[in-house]
Amino acid sequence: MSRLGDTIRTARLKIKMTEKQLGKKCGMAESVIKDIESGRRIVSDDQAQRILKVLGVDNPISTELEVAAEPEIKVRPKPRAYVMPLEPEAPEREKAARESSDAWLDALTGVVKRVPVMADDGVVVDHVLTPIVTGKIEGGAPDKVFYYRCPDNALRG
Repeated sequence: MSRLGDTIRTARLKIKMTEKQLGKKCGMAESVIKDIESGRRIVSDDQAQRILKVLGVDNPISTELEVAAEPEIKVRPKPRAYVMPLEPEAPEREKAARESSDAWLDALTGVVKRVPVMADDGVVVDHVLTPIVTGKIEGGAPDKVFYYRCPDNALRG
């Protein structure tokens, strides 16, 4: 039997009403009331409210699941370490950042390329991310492009 069925049955017996009389007052068949009380039929909220109203039940049981009131369990806080952990050194952080950026560049190789920036002595000073449009970087082949950093404005025309 269900809780709602038990509630309906006890309320019906308390006011000394038969299943047939309750069915007539609610506009339902006697067999429907028997099925509800035995738990074989699931009642919609509207039907349950109508039956409980006819029976005069003030505090109807909610058709939703009710959770029993359980005592609150106190959780212990996590123990803190007595020794403060050392921060990783800066080169390790830079290496990790470089590896993560390399992973992104590997994923975006068809769209973005790292183009080297060369100083006047031929040493790579920096890298610049440039987009690849239709297989070219600013009109040139992606593997042959590099930027040149001038020490002064001597290349100006």
